[in-house]
Amino acid sequence: LDADGVLPADRFWGQVASVLDEYETDHPGLARGLAGDVDLRAGSFAHSCLNRLQLRNTLQMVDLGDQASSLLYAGRMGNPVAGSARPSEGGAV
Repeated sequence: LDADGVLPADRFWGQVASVLDEYETDHPGLARGLAGDVDLRAGSFAHSCLNRLQLRNTLQMVDLGDQASSLLYAGRMGNPVAGSARPSEGGAV
């Protein structure tokens, strides 16, 4: 979208952050559970290489019985919504 001039990357990620904020405000009891134990606002995350998984095994990318050990990582990636605002504990923004 950004490369084609349709939507600048900062506006796209700003919209993603707004959706997260709105969901967390509307569902304060569920918001943290949305991603399990993953912090959606962390500064960075492990870069999982799905294309490498597909090249390694074209029939089954991951072992469904042990998905975590099937993943291939290539360092860390910055999180574009890491610095965005979060609603307060009371639910107000």
